[in-house]
Amino acid sequence: MTEMSMLDEQFILQLKKEAEKMMIHFAVASSAMHKSDNNRHRIEKKCKDVLEDTQASVQHISVNMGNGLRGEFGNKVKETLTTHHKKLEQLK
Repeated sequence: MTEMSMLDEQFILQLKKEAEKMMIHFAVASSAMHKSDNNRHRIEKKCKDVLEDTQASVQHISVNMGNGLRGEFGNKVKETLTTHHKKLEQLK
């Protein structure tokens, strides 16, 4: 074998190794991106569920209080609950 053909074979072998490394990196990156997307969707769903539960609780408290609280304090509590309910609506 000539020196040139040995160098060519070494070069081709090196290219193959680099290609294999790139394929492995691509597979790992794809898997990581898929896992990240799944986690993001799961967290978004949990946040939405918690937001809806909190909003329903605030609404329930506000409705059930009715006229139970009177005076300036009662008005302030109702106003605060209404404000929080509106803020929760905006988060949806």
